[in-house]
Amino acid sequence: MPVNMNLRFAAVSLTLLLLGCGREKTVPAPAQGQSGEGAGIVAPVFTELARRLAGRGSTLFRKLTTTESGIDFVHKWEPCTDHEKQLLKTGFAGTAASANAASFLTPVSVTSSTEGTDLWPASNLIQGPGVGYDAAEPHNQLGSGPSHRWVTSDPGGYPSDYLSVAGSPLATFDMGANVPLSEISVWGYTNSNNNGVAQFSLRFATDAEGPGGFGASITYNPTFGGPPGAGAIPLDDLPRNSFGFSESVRARYVQFTVLDNWFIDPGGSGGDRVGLGEVAFAIPEPASMLLGGVTLLGLLRRRRA
Repeated sequence: MPVNMNLRFAAVSLTLLLLGCGREKTVPAPAQGQSGEGAGIVAPVFTELARRLAGRGSTLFRKLTTTESGIDFVHKWEPCTDHEKQLLKTGFAGTAASANAASFLTPVSVTSSTEGTDLWPASNLIQGPGVGYDAAEPHNQLGSGPSHRWVTSDPGGYPSDYLSVAGSPLATFDMGANVPLSEISVWGYTNSNNNGVAQFSLRFATDAEGPGGFGASITYNPTFGGPPGAGAIPLDDLPRNSFGFSESVRARYVQFTVLDNWFIDPGGSGGDRVGLGEVAFAIPEPASMLLGGVTLLGLLRRRRA
């Protein structure tokens, strides 16, 4: 059965199930001049069903045999290695199904381990849709400079490598309550120097554990991006960079650890500071999960029974 026929069948079945309140019920033939139950957009469906079932004592819902169903194949889930890796990268494996269709969750607060010396405050990281980034797709970053970016001081002076001098700065995000998280989106600092974050890792803690309990019950500790020239987060500060989680996470606190910036020896283009534009988290929309299911259907291997 083609995919589009599967979808039509599912849509009609769901409509009938909802209108029938999920119970078996007998459908009498409509009287002359009447459209019968299900008038309107589904009237032809009910009329035809009623015509076929009238006088036979049949019910609207009954179990079909394999022969009656007309299904002549079975679905077998056997993804090749490349497909398996791609599904994990897109976050479909039980997490985010579609980055562009996700609902944003903006943290209620953020603190940085360097807040006493930061040049521009970490609070700029969570300005949210409409201020920090465009609420409409593709969600490009808005604004620039001291009112829209976070950046540390330069403890080693220019030129120097911030992480070699001061270690990894941390940002701790508070979501306000335990929430399901499936993805993180980050926006760059600037493309005019090498201070932008290139790689980071995450740790999580629940409301009960507090911001001192990272890794206690949630051991998931993903790393995203990479060193300059090796999968690093782009310096371009306009587009949204999204990373889906390969595990389901429900947490209140998220610890963001900067593992590398874009410093390239001898540092003539910067890297003596660490900067970032905006951070947001996401949960999958129901619609995106449906889309993911349809995509997955296309990967299923068809085998003759």
